[in-house]
Amino acid sequence: MADHVQLDDEARQWQARAHDFANEYIRPAAQREWIADPDERFAWDVIEAGSRAGFRTAAVPPEYGGPNPALSPLTLACVIEEFAVADPGIAICFNHAIKDARAVARIGTQEQAAAFFEEFVEDDRYLTATALTEPEHGSDRWIQPEGFHLETTAV
Repeated sequence: MADHVQLDDEARQWQARAHDFANEYIRPAAQREWIADPDERFAWDVIEAGSRAGFRTAAVPPEYGGPNPALSPLTLACVIEEFAVADPGIAICFNHAIKDARAVARIGTQEQAAAFFEEFVEDDRYLTATALTEPEHGSDRWIQPEGFHLETTAV
């Protein structure tokens, strides 16, 4: 017998908002993928609109300007799923912002969180990314040329 996830009212509301946003903003912007000029191709207007609608900052804790009450991981997953149906690339932008905001809230110091969230919440274009590798591991598996190894040093 399969287990089924039941969404609460809040999750259903966020999912419906994400669905509508994806249809209105993300789906039309997905066609930009074929534009050669990267300045025209990247959908900053969608990122900004999604930020103003509260999607980019959906994982920010309430004490730093995020939704109150804080959204559950399941609710956040529903939002990203709706975005990904419309355009996986734009969904990744929002997913990184959500994932990295959760990480700062969970493992950052109070000083780090305060500094990060102040800028993050204020700037509708503030996106995040994660970069990591290990010597002769990690990123090397994505780089295919024979004999090439990505090496990094952190100080």
